[in-house]
Amino acid sequence: MICVVLQFTKVSYLVYSLITSTTVHFTTIKAVFKDFRIIKLIFNSPTIIIITGLILLPLYKILHATGSCSYSTYQWNTLTKKAVNFKRILKQSSELEEFEIDRKTGCSICEQDQVEISIGMIKPFKVCHVIASKLSLRLEGLLTQGAKINQITAYRVGKTKGNVNAEGNRTRYSNHAESWPQTPHLSLKTYHVCEDDAYLSTADCNLKKVLAPREANFGKTSPYYRRIHIDATNGQRVHGRCESVSNMTTKSQFVLPPVAASYYQMLHPEYESIPQWRSDCVKNLPLLANDSPIELEYPAEGARIKIPVELDGKLGRSVFKAKHRMDKARLFWHLDNVYLGETTFIHEKEIVVNSGWHRIDLVDQLGYRLERWFRVI
Repeated sequence: MICVVLQFTKVSYLVYSLITSTTVHFTTIKAVFKDFRIIKLIFNSPTIIIITGLILLPLYKILHATGSCSYSTYQWNTLTKKAVNFKRILKQSSELEEFEIDRKTGCSICEQDQVEISIGMIKPFKVCHVIASKLSLRLEGLLTQGAKINQITAYRVGKTKGNVNAEGNRTRYSNHAESWPQTPHLSLKTYHVCEDDAYLSTADCNLKKVLAPREANFGKTSPYYRRIHIDATNGQRVHGRCESVSNMTTKSQFVLPPVAASYYQMLHPEYESIPQWRSDCVKNLPLLANDSPIELEYPAEGARIKIPVELDGKLGRSVFKAKHRMDKARLFWHLDNVYLGETTFIHEKEIVVNSGWHRIDLVDQLGYRLERWFRVI
């Protein structure tokens, strides 16, 4: 009985050493499992064996992970354009080389340095434990603000950079998180630009500071910020022929051309279209406001167009596209002074035209007119 107590005490001491020590030698492991066999012989009880195993197995896993590094890698073959030489790397952390460690964060490419992040409906992914909490907070903040995150792009550990060896394989790891060079402040100058279009600022736009080379020649201010006059009661546009100046309110607004605005708004839903004219202000409007709301997206001015021949031998059609600043605008199409028809909302027109120079004219219900020449070859 005394022998049993002594042996169990010895095992307990070794278990305690495994928990409290950061470095455990292989001889210690042998001693533990040797005492495990002694206990088996003395107790000869399945219950004691199971209990001891439940204690030692997790500790063995901890020991196995302590100070170790493992990761999967590959090489990129420039001849076959495929990943080759897939292999598993197992080594001690003390054996890691400089190219396996990020100098800025201290993280390595070892799987032991990575932790999994799972936020909302985003597919779980792994990042370095040093930046995990900060990244989680940033992503949660974006989702809280209504941002839509479809996926997180991650990179596998692989040699996809550097020189190519005799087999055509890359020899350097691609460090997608490597540090950028330090900012050359002495060669840069601070400029104040408009937040929306990055042109030099005017008095009408929201400013932000950017750095650019001192020798750069930035001389153009933003052409897209305009001062418009609106009715203070309903927010519609007015001018001096239909409203007293004392009843007008002037404001600055970011106004893009119709084509650019249609694409910009896809990524910037906060973009506000310019207000519509008040109904009593539209008479003779093209003569008063040199601001055409029509823009032809295709074809460009002076474009050369080649119209294909269909399988049945007939000449195909060319689709002309236009944009209008007003959602409910009506456009009337004319080709070489011949009326083609009318479009609303989606302003696209299929046109059959022979070779040579032609003129397309677009007119809206307010009288604004756009003219463009093109050539069919």
